[in-house]
Amino acid sequence: MTLETVARATLQALSKGDTETALSYFHPDCIWTIHVDEADLSFAGRIQGSEAIRRRLGDVQSLFEYLVFKPLNVQLNDDTVRVQSEVALRDRETATTFFSKARLIFQMRDGKVFRLDEHHDAAMLGAFMRLVELQRQQGTNDTPEPPSFTDPAYAPAEVARTTLAAWANGDVNGTLSYFAADCVYVIHIDTEVFPFAGRAEGLDAIIARLNTLQELFEYLFYKPGKPQAIGDTVRVRCEVSVRLKTTQDIYTSSMRLVMQIAEGKIVRLDEYHDAPMIEAYKRLADMGTEGNGGSEGHGESEGNSGSEDHGS
Repeated sequence: MTLETVARATLQALSKGDTETALSYFHPDCIWTIHVDEADLSFAGRIQGSEAIRRRLGDVQSLFEYLVFKPLNVQLNDDTVRVQSEVALRDRETATTFFSKARLIFQMRDGKVFRLDEHHDAAMLGAFMRLVELQRQQGTNDTPEPPSFTDPAYAPAEVARTTLAAWANGDVNGTLSYFAADCVYVIHIDTEVFPFAGRAEGLDAIIARLNTLQELFEYLFYKPGKPQAIGDTVRVRCEVSVRLKTTQDIYTSSMRLVMQIAEGKIVRLDEYHDAPMIEAYKRLADMGTEGNGGSEGHGESEGNSGSEDHGS
């Protein structure tokens, strides 16, 4: 096994909760440091040795379910492997979802992980853990009642409003918390124009899509209109302006969203755009990439959202 393969295999085993396989990649004297305040994460800090690592893995698996642990960038330098990884996990007790990126530094010895340093956005993780703790405290009754989906907070229009408000504020974790685990999210754009479009099903695919959108575009504004609900179906018109980060080209238009809500979660989301306008924008952006790299940008494209009649 190459050192990169060892690092990737370790992360894959960790993401699957496969303790024995993960341990097989660690040196018996490995030092594993999670660089987070132990006041926020009880099992953080520095540990050493196989038994300490086994206990940590047990603590992690008892508290969280990993949805995504995907290496994005791997760099190798002698015996050191640096990995930037996309991470999404769900607290098992409250079902609250955390989405972020982590930096992991593996130092290898004899083909094993001899030292692992794990770095997270401490402020974001701390805020997530405080939210989880608050939710746990609120649910400590001996006979907790299931959520009442007749509560106004679970009304379809309110679910749509709070979801879009979270996305408008750049709150990926908040946005994800309103999606059902098996949600279907369809962006009605030709995938030859934007490969991330089309149908995404399940949280893993939706997390990857939201991450791609944030990596590609800078949101200048995102202004949802008033949600219109008929039964469990909600329709919203959004004004949106984005800048493609690679070329600085700006696209300003409106789009239409159709959400299907069940038990306070989005089970299907259809997103409609003005197809000819967005295709023209992409051609303009491609010209910048092929020509001068888009260093000065090309200005702004404007358009209106397309009809829902071409699919749902």
